[in-house]
Amino acid sequence: MRKHPCELLTKSPNVCNGCPRYINNHCYYHYVIYNVEQADNSYLKLKSESNSKIKNEVVQIELKKDIQKLLNLG
Repeated sequence: MRKHPCELLTKSPNVCNGCPRYINNHCYYHYVIYNVEQADNSYLKLKSESNSKIKNEVVQIELKKDIQKLLNLG
């Protein structure tokens, strides 16, 4: 495998999926493949983690408000 990048990787979309050398197993360069399923799973995981953090922050804010109300009552 050659260490310097293929010219295809310097152009958008920066992947080898459509390259005939990669498709025919004749590529000696380092190659990058776009995997739709992996990208989708990664996105869904990130989205779930972000939503979870937002929900936790909302719950914490509500708890702080409730505690402050109780402290104000004395």
